[in-house]
Amino acid sequence: MADYFYGRISIGGQVPRDKVEQLLTLLKQEHDVPQDVTLATLLDTPLCPRVAVAGCLEIEDSDAAYGQFAKLEAFLAENRIAFDRESAGKYEFNAELVQYRPGQFDNKPVTTGVDANSRAIVYHDEVREVYGLLKSRGSGSAVSSGNITELIDDACAKLEKVLGPDVPDLEPFMVVEEEH
Repeated sequence: MADYFYGRISIGGQVPRDKVEQLLTLLKQEHDVPQDVTLATLLDTPLCPRVAVAGCLEIEDSDAAYGQFAKLEAFLAENRIAFDRESAGKYEFNAELVQYRPGQFDNKPVTTGVDANSRAIVYHDEVREVYGLLKSRGSGSAVSSGNITELIDDACAKLEKVLGPDVPDLEPFMVVEEEH
């Protein structure tokens, strides 16, 4: 049985008109969007307390299974539509930010652990490892410029692993006529 807690998903970028119709159908089936909502009303007015358009299409659910939108996220990724999803932490589940950008990061979502204020969490031990690398290699008496370059490259590679990729901001939701 699933645990239910807060989740929010923001959908953005260029979305083909035919995909918006499919998206609306899914939102009506899964997320309490009124049946009379159309593409025109989607772009002009708030749909209900849990869905709003403010640059991005945003859906909130205080009782989402694991704070996720499984069917919606699968639909968006399958149709190459960008999104950010934030889930609250509860019990043994950590809060997380999941970001999907079509064609980037091997076309897979990037997941980042976040705190209650949606700030990325970086673990002390992982940063300490990079610090140790810099301190041990940088303290030699005869450090050549080649060694410094290697040291910086190694430290940057470790930091990139710790910090994760730099995901671009979510672009505003925009309906377009053709496939992107």
